Amino acid sequence: MKKFILTFILTFTLLILSNIESNGQACSCPTGWFDYSFDYVVPGTSCTITVNFCTNCAPTGHTLIELCNIVVPYSSACEITLNPPFWTQLRNALAVNAIISCDLGTEPCPGRNQTIVSHGACMKLEFDDIAQEVTIEKCDQDPGVCETEIFVCWNNQYIPIPQSTSSTGGECDSETPVIDPSDKFTDCFFACNPF
Repeated sequence: MKKFILTFILTFTLLILSNIESNGQACSCPTGWFDYSFDYVVPGTSCTITVNFCTNCAPTGHTLIELCNIVVPYSSACEITLNPPFWTQLRNALAVNAIISCDLGTEPCPGRNQTIVSHGACMKLEFDDIAQEVTIEKCDQDPGVCETEIFVCWNNQYIPIPQSTSSTGGECDSETPVIDPSDKFTDCFFACNPF
């Protein structure tokens, strides 16, 4: 009987923990939108991160994209600085991956494939020592909104062309964090730098 109870408690605990972990990383997309993810090697590093996002796959080509979160593994290769070039490159990768995921095709510039990438203007780092990863997500308090307009065109490859970036709302620090599990940055930070 004791073995049965111990097995039940262990199974129940694992079920709860796995549910918490999957809920923390899953996208909660609006009705009519779809969730996607892609692996992305941060330029200039060997760090591969997972980017989770929602998109509405608009057949008009004016696709809206919302970043859910970014999952970064604990690794010396992934002690990356979340500076303006990081966010510009990430938003460009989001725009290209949304167009590819939606299978809308592209046209030569200026084309019809205008995308709007949005995420919290204020983001935070959630360190998970058990899963050995960091999740970059919107702040709990007023995160504000960061929006970047990007055209995606082709010339035998997908080419993102940023047009403008703007932010509204959000109360956060202007400090630029470095992902470092040995020196955990816990403040909300501004993540809506222009290119």
